[in-house]
This record gives sequence, structure tokens and C-alpha cells, in this order.
Amino acid sequence: FSNSVLEHVRNPKKALQEIYRVIKPGGKLLLAVDYFHGPGGNHLYDYVHFPWATTLVCENSLCRYWSEKLKKDQENGKMGFYASGTKIKNLGEGSEIQLNKWNSDQAEQAMIDIGWTIAKRVPSLYIGMLPIFRSIKRLKFYLQGAVTYQLIKS
Repeated sequence: FSNSVLEHVRNPKKALQEIYRVIKPGGKLLLAVDYFHGPGGNHLYDYVHFPWATTLVCENSLCRYWSEKLKKDQENGKMGFYASGTKIKNLGEGSEIQLNKWNSDQAEQAMIDIGWTIAKRVPSLYIGMLPIFRSIKRLKFYLQGAVTYQLIKS
């Protein structure tokens, strides 16, 4: 079981390979991924209370706002797992927050390349699964939201 972890690792394909390695043949993985371009913007929704913030607001403004909110949370005894005075400089790989910008097509291709069988795929927003939206790739990524997968090791 992995819930909202894959979007935070530097090399998500390598993480999927390691999980594949340690699971026995026929074993299952329940994997939930909160994709960057979805309405929650990889967990930004906890701080920025409107959907698609990563699309509608420039990254520098999001980082500045998030840094200010993080500082206030730390002053109130929360978010202690970040170093005091942490400033979020960017939302991409190698940053303090570490949000990779994979989309579901990239993730699913990596799953298949590794050897996983995608037994089930459940998006948080079903509108993104409608054929009209799935055919428009960029729109699909915005409208599917987070996705939970049931993967089986072949």
C-alpha cells in the first residue's frame, strides 16, 4: 500500500521498480498518486484552497505563499518535519517539497515497462474518464485528479 508517496520521490520509476522487486509474484500493490496537474496540485490544496492552483497561479507566487503559510504553521508547532525557516523555492524535483510533475500516462507506461499489470484504475474525478476528455490529453490530466491503482506483479 502506498498513498500519495510516488509524487514526492525524485525518481518515481526507480521507486516502482524497487516495490516490484520486493513483492512476491502475484502480489498486489494499492497505489494512490496525486498528480501535479490535477485539481489538488499534489497536496497544495491544503494551503491553496482552490482547484488547479498549479495551472492558474505562477509557481513563484505559489512558493512564496506556501512558504509564508509554512512559517505560520511552524510558529504554531506544526510541520516540524521541515527545517525551521524553510523557504519553498520551486515545486519540482530537488526542492524542499519535492513534487515531480509526472502525468498519469507517464506513470502508467513506467508501471507497464517494469512489469506491473494495472488491474484497476480509479480516478478521484470521474469526469476525466469520459471518452471526450480522455481523447484530449492535456484536459484529461487536469480532470482526472488523483488516481488509485491496483497493480499486480506479473
